[in-house]
Amino acid sequence: MRNKKILINMILSVGIKGFGMVLSLYLMPAYIEYFQNQHILGLWFTLLSVLNWILTFDFGIGNGLRNKLTAALARNDTTDARSLISTTYGISITISLFFFVACILSVNFVNWNLFFNISPKIIPTIILRKAVLIVLIGIIFQFILKVITSILLAFQMPSISNFLGFLTNLIIFLAVLSLNKTNDSSGLIVLSIIYSVSSNLPLLVATIIVFTTKLKDSRPSIRMIDRNLGKSILKLGVAFFSLQILSLALFNMKEFLISWTTSPEYVVEFQIYNRLFSFIVSVAWIALIPVWSAVTEAYTKNDHVWISLIYSNLRKVMVLVIITLLVLVFNLQTIIDLWLGLNYIKIQINYSLAFGVYCLLYIWWGVIASFANGTGKIKTQLIYSTLGVIVNLTLTIIFVNIFKSWIGIIYAGIISMLPYCVVEPVNINKLIKGDSYEQKNC
Repeated sequence: MRNKKILINMILSVGIKGFGMVLSLYLMPAYIEYFQNQHILGLWFTLLSVLNWILTFDFGIGNGLRNKLTAALARNDTTDARSLISTTYGISITISLFFFVACILSVNFVNWNLFFNISPKIIPTIILRKAVLIVLIGIIFQFILKVITSILLAFQMPSISNFLGFLTNLIIFLAVLSLNKTNDSSGLIVLSIIYSVSSNLPLLVATIIVFTTKLKDSRPSIRMIDRNLGKSILKLGVAFFSLQILSLALFNMKEFLISWTTSPEYVVEFQIYNRLFSFIVSVAWIALIPVWSAVTEAYTKNDHVWISLIYSNLRKVMVLVIITLLVLVFNLQTIIDLWLGLNYIKIQINYSLAFGVYCLLYIWWGVIASFANGTGKIKTQLIYSTLGVIVNLTLTIIFVNIFKSWIGIIYAGIISMLPYCVVEPVNINKLIKGDSYEQKNC
């Protein structure tokens, strides 16, 4: 039953994500058409990247809920499940109110032009400040509304969660197509509003539908909030929160680092490479989403045989990943010519190879992290993520200066991922055997 559920959700999730990634490929030329100035387009990508960091500051309660709720469901404890959901919403609302007040009070005191390394002549300070504030408010609302995605994942329904992300991109795409092209920085305000509405509306609708249908008996209630459960969620959540911060620094700072070490206009070149390679990475990570909760369920029931089987199957799938990445690496110029037009950009083979290696390690990281996260045994991941961040930021500065290009950031990322990708599989083998791993790595 567990294998069937994983397979169905993998197929649905990958299918939805596949449509989403195709949509994102069309979205790139739509952005280029809308923003005639590449400095402004590069800033938009960087703005979204940086402000989405704030979504990680939920103290890991989403992942904490996911593990705790999956375990409660495995025990058929519906009362505990409802209390977990209610308590998580209570914590999320509290955090959101705190950040809302803090952001409203502080946004005017930051020099955002300096922060994003872009001249006020290109984007006036007042325009950039308004855009930041609008996107910021939209992200803060997601603190509360994104709880529904953790609930869906705990119920092992990741395909629905992925569909919400697809709807967000679809709304943005249709809106950008309907807008007139602009060289004016005020277009940034319009797109900020569109982004904030589109990222929250699907979550809001999904929350209403889920709690009035399938989970009507588990809808959140103030009287079901439990302080002890809150402490339990936060205790596990803080560990995941630490990982979220480290993952942010390790994987999600490239646009910001490119802007800082070179110029925002080079973010566009990076995005062209990144969009195509991230298609494969995203499909792989989406396929892995049901594995996390399934591992939690199996681990709760001490089903080490099943954990061993799924791990063995995923290692075999990595061969297909390698072949797919090689095909993309050596056909990247042709694909981009068809995508953005002939000679829009000249592909460098060393850049393409670097992205291929980076994505291979990133996908393998996702595979082994699914098992660590599913069991809650994340000490090794914390240690090597911390090491990876230090190595990544240090080598980024060195490599960008050596190679005189943003590609140094990708080289740095490759080296920073290697230690964890080698060490964690040893721990997973111990987990499969049911030996001392679970006592030592907690």
